[in-house]
Amino acid sequence: MSIPIQVSPPTNDLTLSKDQTLAEVVKVTIPKSGIAPKVDVYLLSDTTGSMGPAIASV
Repeated sequence: MSIPIQVSPPTNDLTLSKDQTLAEVVKVTIPKSGIAPKVDVYLLSDTTGSMGPAIASV
């Protein structure tokens, strides 16, 4: 039986105002194994026209 990778917090739904910032620690626990783990990380951004000002402020 394999032990799953754990991410804490498991989800994060945020709504920030234009000048608001947030710092958060995300903890990822990868169980030990005899094989070097590979981790894929995806960063998503909505690039449709409606999100342009919000993306530009980031």
